[in-house]
Amino acid sequence: MEIHLPSLPLMKILSYLDAYSLLQVAQVNKNWNELASSDVLWRNLCQKRWLYCDLVTLKLQGKETWKQFFIYRTWQEHAKTRAKPEDFTYKEIPLECGFYGYACYISGCGLTRNGQGRSVICMVSSMNTISTWDIHKSVITWVSPVQPASINLLTTLPEMHIAVTVDIRSTIKLWDCHSREALATNNLESPCKSLKAVISKDYPMVLDPVHVIVTCNDGSLDVYAWEERSPLLRKCYRLQNMRHLSLYGFINNLLCDDVSIVQLVRDGHAPYSLMAYALNIYS
Repeated sequence: MEIHLPSLPLMKILSYLDAYSLLQVAQVNKNWNELASSDVLWRNLCQKRWLYCDLVTLKLQGKETWKQFFIYRTWQEHAKTRAKPEDFTYKEIPLECGFYGYACYISGCGLTRNGQGRSVICMVSSMNTISTWDIHKSVITWVSPVQPASINLLTTLPEMHIAVTVDIRSTIKLWDCHSREALATNNLESPCKSLKAVISKDYPMVLDPVHVIVTCNDGSLDVYAWEERSPLLRKCYRLQNMRHLSLYGFINNLLCDDVSIVQLVRDGHAPYSLMAYALNIYS
């Protein structure tokens, strides 16, 4: 015998439940499943769990309902925070001679259940080019033509796979990192000291817990997590340095996204290398 209660009083009762309880209620019958899957209820849970959730759109996150969004983001948090050192694959990618800097993520990809997540970074070289590198495959995926002037600033818009550069002549260029030629270019009226690209329409915000990565003296990485409304940083794991750095070695840049931690390293006068830890958890 199915249980039928007026929808409005039942919705009020359901609004007091946590995510696990809502998932249990949804198994009672078809009517309760529909009510317990309401976007109103799941958006409220998202707002309680993540700061600035009001500024995020489902379209931006690639989800159709707030229930899907909540479950997916919670899974991502658990997969990253509960990872172990053995869940990472270490890769070292030697780079061509020259100075490298301004490494930024441009993949727009995150941790996924089907194993399709990957990390792609964009870098500037002293050869007056910018290039993109697939960290998981350890290969270069795109390189720009040699530019007439040295590039001194780089930023990226991963959601659109776009890079923006400014050179020493104050020329700004917009790049689709699949095409040889710049999408757009212009000359700035005054020198540029900083550069940032944003999507202003949807106000994208990061909803993951804050992860703090500390580089130790020996090059190892200690990973900490701060979950919202918690007063403590929790240590997650240590990734041991797989390559001894000399006294003259230094880490020029460190990046982290859903599926990788990457260091741009130079050891003395040797060529630069990408030291990457790629996360293998997909389910």
